[in-house]
Amino acid sequence: MKNLFSAALAAIVLTATANFAMAQGEEDPFDPAGDESGTADPYTSEPATPPSEPVTTASAGDGLKMGISVPLFRGFDLGGLAGLAGVEPTFQTAKVLYALDADTWLNLSLGVNFANTGDSVDSMGNPIEGATSFGLALGVGYRMYKPMKGKVRPYLEPSISLQAADIGEISDELGLALGALMGIDYALWEQFTIGAGVGARLNMLNAFDSTSFNLFTADINATFWW
Repeated sequence: MKNLFSAALAAIVLTATANFAMAQGEEDPFDPAGDESGTADPYTSEPATPPSEPVTTASAGDGLKMGISVPLFRGFDLGGLAGLAGVEPTFQTAKVLYALDADTWLNLSLGVNFANTGDSVDSMGNPIEGATSFGLALGVGYRMYKPMKGKVRPYLEPSISLQAADIGEISDELGLALGALMGIDYALWEQFTIGAGVGARLNMLNAFDSTSFNLFTADINATFWW
């Protein structure tokens, strides 16, 4: 019996020794030096993935080279509100933007203006027949964004456009407009922004025979960048 007890005790000691030796040869799963992937101790080290940078609006520095802007809500003329002479027709404008460098873009625009006045009567009761007009404006602008981080990015854009409030009478309606716009783009995500702005414009209309100055709001627009 004594010999059997001694053999059992020796077996237990040998088993424990073998298990201890095997454990010494294994890698500690929380040891960064023993893990080829470099996984750090989750209780003491920094997160493996750093916080992402804030989203920025479109920039040629981000690899974006062009944009197409379409109007969502029409802008309007502030001339009457400001007491200025000459409330001019506003054009709903689609734009194509091309990057010149990281913060400056060439803006080519096409604007349309559709107006329909119904039949009416004058102060003497005489009928006045309604009329429909369709106008066009072709313009070019130079957009300068202010370099900054975040989802909101302001810009300044001087522009010039050739326009006619009614192309059916283009010889009498042709004119030129010189303006400047202060605008803001808000990035919903990297390649899609919502924008708006306010501006001022000098108009030489009616075959360049009349001159007026007006304030206006730009169309609220959506722009797709790539």
